[in-house]
Amino acid sequence: MLRYGVDSLPVTGGLDPVNGTQPLANRIVLAQMYETLLTVDDDGTLQPGIATDWDATDGKTFVFTIRDDVSFADGTPLTAEDVAYSISLAAPGAPDQLAGFREARATDDGKVEVQFDEPNGAFLPIASAWSGMFIFSKDWYETTSEDERMRSANGSGAFAFESWEDGVKLILKKNEGYRDADKVKLDGIEWVQASDNSARLAMLQQGLVEAADISDPVIADQAKAAGFVPGASPALRNMNLMISAAGTPLENIDVRRAVSLAINREELIEVGMGGQGSLALPVPPGDPRKLDEEPADAPYYQYDLAEAKRLIAGSGYSDVTIDLTYAGDISAADVPMLEVLKEQLKQAGITLNLKAEAWSNITAVFGGAPAPSGLLLIPMIAQSDVSGYFAATSGSVLDFWGDNPDAQSARALVQQMIHEPDVDKRRALVQQATNEITDKVLLLIPASSVMGYEYLSPKVQGYTPDPFMGRINLKNASIEQ
Repeated sequence: MLRYGVDSLPVTGGLDPVNGTQPLANRIVLAQMYETLLTVDDDGTLQPGIATDWDATDGKTFVFTIRDDVSFADGTPLTAEDVAYSISLAAPGAPDQLAGFREARATDDGKVEVQFDEPNGAFLPIASAWSGMFIFSKDWYETTSEDERMRSANGSGAFAFESWEDGVKLILKKNEGYRDADKVKLDGIEWVQASDNSARLAMLQQGLVEAADISDPVIADQAKAAGFVPGASPALRNMNLMISAAGTPLENIDVRRAVSLAINREELIEVGMGGQGSLALPVPPGDPRKLDEEPADAPYYQYDLAEAKRLIAGSGYSDVTIDLTYAGDISAADVPMLEVLKEQLKQAGITLNLKAEAWSNITAVFGGAPAPSGLLLIPMIAQSDVSGYFAATSGSVLDFWGDNPDAQSARALVQQMIHEPDVDKRRALVQQATNEITDKVLLLIPASSVMGYEYLSPKVQGYTPDPFMGRINLKNASIEQ
């Protein structure tokens, strides 16, 4: 049994494979028990999963051949009907990226056909991601209550649900019916909750856990110094400042460009983030699908205080004051970065007011509520499909641009990106959308930080971190006695 220290056990939605997939704490546990239609390797290339092969010739119709050697944890065989049902329930959860979804159905020859009303380039990446479109038993889901689905599971992955003690631990056992069960060395995984970083390091040092997530870079350095083995820590957390320009100086493109030019990102990373950050474009630097372009080469990205002052002077505003709202309860570690940002903008004649709000209040924007201020800090973590990083101009609930003509070209490019099935053409659209967003300053990204750090006992063998921190390779781990 591998014991893993985490800051939180599953929260809203629990273990429901449809309604519990948003919180990161949920996804990591779900990914041990459920499989996906396809998988993706470390460089972002699609690979077989539940489906052995697939055809998507026109970008609107996708046909998958389903494995015939897969069973759920309760022993029932996985069928094409289960796959079609799982997709049908999951697809409405991504209305922007999977727009035009018509149906998923099992065919007479045991395959699954998924149809869209128009070409869709986001479906295959989403169907391969550990973070969202899990395959589950139709019969189990329909005969299990909502409360039971949040507190139990019935997947086809390497591990199966055993027990859950709120605020203490959640235990998974080895799924003996898993098709590659002979390759799984662990008897199970015990997720142990300890909300404090120092407490999780102490658990590692005392041998109470063999692995732990650590979010504090100082504590992470202590873990490394103590001889624990670093796992994953990719820069996947973009510090996105969503712009709600209406009624603020940010309506003026020269003001937005001045704000971006006034940010000395290297200084901000060094002073405000303790050196624990990276320069970033919409696709974060830790994502293997990132652009080859260096962020510093993007329009209005390189620090230029003199040009920022010139733009402000010519903007027609005698007083440029901007409010920035952030989650005071979950983004406390980001406050030093925001204070440095405030001082940098002050040098250009821009007053930045920082306003702390509870995250629960900020999340109202996900339901369509208006943004509370001109700038809104919404950290963006790893996305199933690259189009997800462009929420600021995608027409989603985080796109606050309305009818502002400055955003129309970027929005059109993102929509093309979502619907373009050709990989090379999609990459070109990512580049074009990135250039348009940085040129018009439709989204501000001061920097990117790591999603967290992972440290393991030297006793843990055979585990290779995945680039998206899904812990999906724990099934390959063993513990040296």
